[in-house]
Amino acid sequence: PSYQMALLIKNIVESGRLQPSEVMHLEWSYFGVLEHQAQHKLLIYQHLISDPVLFLQLIELVYRPDDAPKEAPTPSETEQSVAMQAWRLFNDWAPFKDLTALDMPSAETLMDHIEACRSLASDRRHLTPADDLLGRALSSSAPGSDGMWPHESVRDALERYGHFDVLAGGFVTGKVELRGATTRRPGDGGEQER
Repeated sequence: PSYQMALLIKNIVESGRLQPSEVMHLEWSYFGVLEHQAQHKLLIYQHLISDPVLFLQLIELVYRPDDAPKEAPTPSETEQSVAMQAWRLFNDWAPFKDLTALDMPSAETLMDHIEACRSLASDRRHLTPADDLLGRALSSSAPGSDGMWPHESVRDALERYGHFDVLAGGFVTGKVELRGATTRRPGDGGEQER
Protein backbone atom coordinates (compact mmCIF):
# COMPACT_ATOMS: atom_id res chain seq x y z
CA PRO A 1 0.00 0.00 0.00
CA SER A 2 2.86 2.46 0.70
CA TYR A 3 4.25 2.06 -2.80
CA GLN A 4 0.83 2.63 -4.38
CA MET A 5 0.31 5.73 -2.23
CA ALA A 6 3.72 7.11 -3.25
CA LEU A 7 2.91 6.41 -6.90
CA LEU A 8 -0.46 8.14 -6.57
CA ILE A 9 1.20 11.22 -5.04
CA LYS A 10 3.77 11.23 -7.85
CA ASN A 11 0.97 11.22 -10.43
CA ILE A 12 -0.81 14.04 -8.63
CA VAL A 13 2.39 16.10 -8.48
CA GLU A 14 3.24 15.46 -12.14
CA SER A 15 -0.28 16.41 -13.25
CA GLY A 16 0.64 20.04 -12.58
CA ARG A 17 -2.75 20.76 -11.02
CA LEU A 18 -1.34 21.73 -7.64
CA GLN A 19 0.53 24.86 -6.66
CA PRO A 20 3.98 24.33 -5.09
CA SER A 21 2.59 25.16 -1.65
CA GLU A 22 -0.13 22.50 -2.10
CA VAL A 23 2.46 19.94 -3.23
CA MET A 24 4.59 20.65 -0.16
CA HIS A 25 1.54 20.36 2.10
CA LEU A 26 0.74 16.99 0.51
CA GLU A 27 4.35 15.85 0.94
CA TRP A 28 4.35 16.94 4.59
CA SER A 29 1.03 15.18 5.24
CA TYR A 30 2.29 11.92 3.73
CA PHE A 31 5.95 12.21 4.65
CA GLY A 32 5.81 8.92 6.56
CA VAL A 33 5.05 7.18 3.25
CA LEU A 34 7.29 9.34 1.05
CA GLU A 35 10.33 9.28 3.31
CA HIS A 36 11.50 5.94 1.90
CA GLN A 37 9.02 5.28 -0.92
CA ALA A 38 8.89 8.59 -2.83
CA GLN A 39 8.60 8.18 -6.58
CA HIS A 40 9.40 11.85 -7.25
CA LYS A 41 11.90 14.38 -5.93
CA LEU A 42 10.26 15.97 -2.92
CA LEU A 43 9.59 19.64 -3.50
CA ILE A 44 9.74 20.35 0.23
CA TYR A 45 13.44 19.38 0.24
CA GLN A 46 14.16 21.76 -2.62
CA HIS A 47 12.30 24.69 -1.06
CA LEU A 48 13.71 24.52 2.47
CA ILE A 49 16.85 26.52 1.70
CA SER A 50 15.09 29.13 -0.45
CA ASP A 51 12.06 29.60 1.80
CA PRO A 52 13.22 30.94 5.17
CA VAL A 53 9.69 30.94 6.60
CA LEU A 54 9.21 27.24 5.87
CA PHE A 55 12.73 26.52 7.14
CA LEU A 56 12.02 28.27 10.45
CA GLN A 57 8.56 26.77 10.85
CA LEU A 58 10.09 23.31 10.73
CA ILE A 59 12.99 24.27 13.02
CA GLU A 60 10.52 25.59 15.59
CA LEU A 61 8.76 22.21 15.57
CA VAL A 62 11.97 20.47 16.66
CA TYR A 63 14.10 22.93 18.62
CA ARG A 64 13.49 25.25 21.52
CA PRO A 65 14.72 28.86 21.22
CA ASP A 66 18.43 29.41 21.85
CA ASP A 67 17.74 31.25 25.11
CA ALA A 68 14.97 28.95 26.37
CA PRO A 69 15.26 27.72 29.96
CA LYS A 70 16.63 24.21 30.32
CA GLU A 71 13.45 23.05 32.03
CA ALA A 72 10.51 22.93 29.64
CA PRO A 73 7.07 21.41 29.81
CA THR A 74 6.81 17.93 28.36
CA PRO A 75 5.36 18.13 24.84
CA SER A 76 2.18 16.25 24.04
CA GLU A 77 2.30 13.04 21.99
CA THR A 78 1.08 14.97 18.94
CA GLU A 79 3.80 17.60 19.37
CA GLN A 80 6.41 14.87 19.76
CA SER A 81 5.17 13.11 16.63
CA VAL A 82 5.23 16.30 14.55
CA ALA A 83 8.68 17.19 15.90
CA MET A 84 9.98 13.73 15.02
CA GLN A 85 8.64 14.06 11.48
CA ALA A 86 10.33 17.46 11.05
CA TRP A 87 13.56 16.03 12.47
CA ARG A 88 13.45 13.11 10.02
CA LEU A 89 12.86 15.54 7.17
CA PHE A 90 15.91 17.59 8.19
CA ASN A 91 17.93 14.40 8.73
CA ASP A 92 17.36 13.38 5.09
CA TRP A 93 17.75 16.92 3.71
CA ALA A 94 20.55 17.13 1.15
CA PRO A 95 19.33 19.80 -1.29
CA PHE A 96 22.29 19.67 -3.68
CA LYS A 97 23.00 15.94 -3.60
CA ASP A 98 21.66 15.12 -7.07
CA LEU A 99 22.64 18.36 -8.78
CA THR A 100 25.39 18.79 -11.34
CA ALA A 101 27.82 21.70 -11.26
CA LEU A 102 25.66 23.51 -13.82
CA ASP A 103 22.49 23.04 -11.74
CA MET A 104 23.96 24.50 -8.54
CA PRO A 105 22.72 27.96 -7.51
CA SER A 106 25.04 30.89 -8.03
CA ALA A 107 27.11 32.11 -5.10
CA GLU A 108 24.96 35.26 -4.87
CA THR A 109 21.71 33.29 -4.82
CA LEU A 110 23.03 30.83 -2.27
CA MET A 111 24.35 33.56 0.01
CA ASP A 112 21.05 35.47 -0.27
CA HIS A 113 19.19 32.32 0.84
CA ILE A 114 21.59 31.72 3.73
CA GLU A 115 21.40 35.36 4.83
CA ALA A 116 17.58 35.31 4.77
CA CYS A 117 17.45 32.05 6.76
CA ARG A 118 20.02 33.25 9.31
CA SER A 119 18.32 36.63 9.72
CA LEU A 120 14.90 35.11 10.40
CA ALA A 121 16.46 32.46 12.66
CA SER A 122 18.21 35.18 14.66
CA ASP A 123 14.96 37.14 15.00
CA ARG A 124 13.17 34.00 16.23
CA ARG A 125 16.07 32.95 18.50
CA HIS A 126 16.85 29.73 16.61
CA LEU A 127 20.20 30.66 15.08
CA THR A 128 22.13 27.71 16.52
CA PRO A 129 20.03 24.94 14.90
CA ALA A 130 19.63 27.02 11.73
CA ASP A 131 23.41 27.34 11.32
CA ASP A 132 23.90 23.62 11.95
CA LEU A 133 21.26 22.67 9.37
CA LEU A 134 22.52 25.17 6.80
CA GLY A 135 26.03 23.78 7.18
CA ARG A 136 24.72 20.25 6.67
CA ALA A 137 22.80 21.39 3.59
CA LEU A 138 25.92 22.97 2.08
CA SER A 139 27.80 19.71 2.57
CA SER A 140 25.54 18.04 0.00
CA SER A 141 27.17 20.20 -2.68
CA ALA A 142 28.01 18.90 -6.11
CA PRO A 143 31.64 19.18 -7.23
CA GLY A 144 32.50 22.46 -8.93
CA SER A 145 33.00 23.03 -12.66
CA ASP A 146 36.72 22.51 -11.99
CA GLY A 147 36.03 19.01 -10.62
CA MET A 148 36.93 20.00 -7.06
CA TRP A 149 34.51 19.60 -4.16
CA PRO A 150 32.58 21.57 -3.00
CA HIS A 151 31.05 23.65 -5.77
CA GLU A 152 32.41 27.17 -6.26
CA SER A 153 29.20 28.77 -4.93
CA VAL A 154 29.49 26.73 -1.72
CA ARG A 155 33.16 27.67 -1.42
CA ASP A 156 32.16 31.34 -1.61
CA ALA A 157 29.41 30.82 0.98
CA LEU A 158 31.86 29.10 3.31
CA GLU A 159 34.32 31.97 2.88
CA ARG A 160 31.57 34.31 4.01
CA TYR A 161 29.88 32.22 6.72
CA GLY A 162 32.45 29.55 7.61
CA HIS A 163 33.72 31.56 10.59
CA PHE A 164 30.46 30.73 12.38
CA ASP A 165 31.50 27.63 14.34
CA VAL A 166 28.10 25.95 14.31
CA LEU A 167 27.66 26.36 10.54
CA ALA A 168 31.20 25.09 9.89
CA GLY A 169 30.62 22.17 12.26
CA GLY A 170 27.35 21.33 10.52
CA PHE A 171 29.19 21.31 7.19
CA VAL A 172 31.79 18.83 8.46
CA THR A 173 29.17 16.62 10.16
CA GLY A 174 27.00 16.66 7.05
CA LYS A 175 29.88 15.55 4.85
CA VAL A 176 30.76 12.69 7.18
CA GLU A 177 27.12 11.58 7.35
CA LEU A 178 26.69 11.68 3.56
CA ARG A 179 29.23 8.87 3.41
CA GLY A 180 26.64 6.58 4.95
CA ALA A 181 27.19 3.64 7.26
CA THR A 182 30.56 1.92 7.14
CA THR A 183 32.02 -1.19 8.67
CA ARG A 184 35.57 -2.28 9.45
CA ARG A 185 37.38 -5.11 11.13
CA PRO A 186 38.71 -4.78 14.67
CA GLY A 187 42.19 -3.36 14.56
CA ASP A 188 41.67 -1.40 11.32
CA GLY A 189 42.16 1.85 13.21
CA GLY A 190 40.87 5.26 12.21
CA GLU A 191 42.54 5.63 8.81
CA GLN A 192 39.17 5.73 7.05
CA GLU A 193 38.06 8.70 9.17
CA ARG A 194 41.37 10.51 8.67
